[in-house]
Amino acid sequence: MRADQRSYGGSTFSWMWQSSALDAMRSLASLELNDFDVLVLPGHLWHLEMDQAARRTLATTLRAEGLRIESLNIPALDHNLASCVPEVRAYSIALFSRVMELSADLGARGVVAVPGRV
Repeated sequence: MRADQRSYGGSTFSWMWQSSALDAMRSLASLELNDFDVLVLPGHLWHLEMDQAARRTLATTLRAEGLRIESLNIPALDHNLASCVPEVRAYSIALFSRVMELSADLGARGVVAVPGRV
């Protein structure tokens, strides 16, 4: 990015039930946004729906189109790292581990971690 270029971001939250994350980012890019918080859920962007080849292809496409994933974000109702139930904590830790791997594969800068319910 040139020094005189600005970076503006958005979230794919409004598109999570109606399109893929890539299509959502492309829609937002038409509004001159290029940095994104991307929701991670089936049908939008889901680690289990992408093999290594699909991840490489998406990462290449993002770079070619000047789109950047700032963060991957698992909907807060789908995990609880602070649960008193060991199985829920184990599931949540495994989910975050897989999403961190996806983040690295896509060149994202991070993963949003909401520890659990208050």
